[in-house]
Amino acid sequence: MLNITISPEDLLVIHRERFYHPQPHIMIRMHILALHHEGESATRIAQLLHRDSRTVRSCLKTYQEGGLDAVYAYKKHKHKCELDTYSDLIEEEFARHPPQSIKEARARIAELTGITRGMTQVAEFLKKRISLFEVRQHSLQSRSGITERVP
Repeated sequence: MLNITISPEDLLVIHRERFYHPQPHIMIRMHILALHHEGESATRIAQLLHRDSRTVRSCLKTYQEGGLDAVYAYKKHKHKCELDTYSDLIEEEFARHPPQSIKEARARIAELTGITRGMTQVAEFLKKRISLFEVRQHSLQSRSGITERVP
């Protein structure tokens, strides 16, 4: 069993944040620390909070190693798009010759980078980069006969 000592200053913060923190995952972590302070084992805390016991032990170890600052840190895995490495190249190409459709953009991206993605993925990639999306919007507007750019 992990036996972690929680400082009185941290304990005040933990008791407040376990009910009032705006992020639910932080509230759960604070509940874990509060229950541990009250003498509950990691297995019992996991049962009470409907969490895995490894999650509870991980939270306790995080507090032991880094204090409350480490408990507050939330590292969410964010998927890295392969096209991000080519975004400057794609942006330059599309600035010179704007695509007339997502289908055309998809084909040209595959030709430039060798990476083939679906139509939805290409559309999302263009939307994430405002300047690329504006180039596409402008080309589609000029094709439809509208001369004004819509913000």
